[in-house]
Amino acid sequence: MRMDVGRIAALSAVLVALAPAGAQAQRRLLERRSLEVFGARYALADKIGTDKSSLDGVGARLQFERYDPDRPARSLWGRTRGGLFAAYTTSQGRPELSTLHVGVQTDASVLPQPLGGAIDPFISFGIGVFHTSRQNLLTQIGNGRRIKRTDFAFTPAVGTRIGMVDRFGARVDLRAPFVFGTSTTANFVAEGGIYFSC
Repeated sequence: MRMDVGRIAALSAVLVALAPAGAQAQRRLLERRSLEVFGARYALADKIGTDKSSLDGVGARLQFERYDPDRPARSLWGRTRGGLFAAYTTSQGRPELSTLHVGVQTDASVLPQPLGGAIDPFISFGIGVFHTSRQNLLTQIGNGRRIKRTDFAFTPAVGTRIGMVDRFGARVDLRAPFVFGTSTTANFVAEGGIYFSC
């Protein structure tokens, strides 16, 4: 009988020791998606080739995130979300210039929890392509009417998400696309929009 009691006590101690590991293994990792639409104002380098100092456009962003609702992420890496983006500006300036900026990006929340439950500042990095289509003032015949380029772009950024009501919020970004063409140009874009999460 004493041996049985000893065995039960030993087994209980093992189960208690393994309980935290089991709980950790059964973490609830949920997925969250967010769709954002935004307006954008680009301040392009002079080398892009138009007389207008800024171009106005629109864009959209789709992001994915995995999170544990029972435990906030402690590391910056654990607070990341990634996805796709596209921003377009119509023909503006002289010569007329339109742009299309598409790629992938990763955002990382700076704080473990949104400030006041609403303000969520982040840093961001994106890679993609920056396409320009510029009017050719020398000819208006056939394919020569426009000068087109597509170059690699790297875009660091800072911004913040502001939760307003359940699943809805606003987002503001300050981004700096570096476009690597025949020469490297440093550009600037301010974005503001709304997002919906599900």
